Amino acid sequence: MKPHRILTHLQTFKPTVLAAALLAAFLGLCAFGIVSSTAQSTPKEERELEDKIPKHLPIKVKVKNLNSEKWARDLEIEIENRSDKPIYYLGLTVILPDVLTENNHKLGFPLQYGRGNLIDYNAPLQRDDVPIKPGESYIFRIPSHLYQEWDRFVTRRALPKNKPKKIRLVFKSLNFGDGTGFGTTDGIPVDIHQKQIGSSCVKDEKIGGNVMYVLTSSPNSPS
Repeated sequence: MKPHRILTHLQTFKPTVLAAALLAAFLGLCAFGIVSSTAQSTPKEERELEDKIPKHLPIKVKVKNLNSEKWARDLEIEIENRSDKPIYYLGLTVILPDVLTENNHKLGFPLQYGRGNLIDYNAPLQRDDVPIKPGESYIFRIPSHLYQEWDRFVTRRALPKNKPKKIRLVFKSLNFGDGTGFGTTDGIPVDIHQKQIGSSCVKDEKIGGNVMYVLTSSPNSPS
């Protein structure tokens, strides 16, 4: 073969090889990108909400930020008053059924709207008692001192990031301020003007198993 033909052949060959190499590199990057994208799009495990609020109660419940990494700080429980009466007291409990203390108690966060004395349906209203009016909403948040206790508990027990996997919302009591409302976790109607079986004062609710509150109380001031 003559020299000029060999040179021409090599000049034609080099771009072809270069193009093939670039194509292989491009395909490799595409494959890496697909694998990386697939890994990033793996669905994150979501927490399960166990809503134990009785459905007949005249309130609508909406829970937000359940899957936040800092869920105890970010959790919002919005309660809308769908009755035709103002709500002067409302008590709920957030329970972590899959998290146990050193003494095998479930952890819980008590949430309270209104003055603590109004857990008693016989307690008279005061001038500074501010209700949730019909159609209005109130957002419960775990108070800062309680979620800080939770953070310390997580560190002390070295809990994994996916804990808790379940969050249970439990009703305690509701007081309309006129001697009527609902009590116990089942939402039994209460009317102090009628004969009641048992006490009209709901101070100790059975919420299923032993529950250790992070702290004993967490009043939420009316907005």
